[in-house]
Amino acid sequence: MPDSLISPQIISGIAGAIGASLAFYVLKRKKLKIGEGKKMGLNFSTDNKCPSCGTDIPTFRRPKNFRQMMWGGWTCEKCGTEVDKWLKPVQPK
Repeated sequence: MPDSLISPQIISGIAGAIGASLAFYVLKRKKLKIGEGKKMGLNFSTDNKCPSCGTDIPTFRRPKNFRQMMWGGWTCEKCGTEVDKWLKPVQPK
């Protein structure tokens, strides 16, 4: 085996990627909400519904504006309600 494949940098990179993947999987399984209510928080909950009409929020969302792209959020296709990542309604500006 070539020495370049056994270098400490390669092995630590692989170990870091495996560790990050495992941490993400555990957080997703536990449906944790890290920093709930804060702009920089993470919402791993999967049982999300529109607060107005009860429509399921898709797993993979398409942001409708810059705020949604940067900080998370969603606009309901059925009723047009815009919510942040914590499912609190947002007033349009």
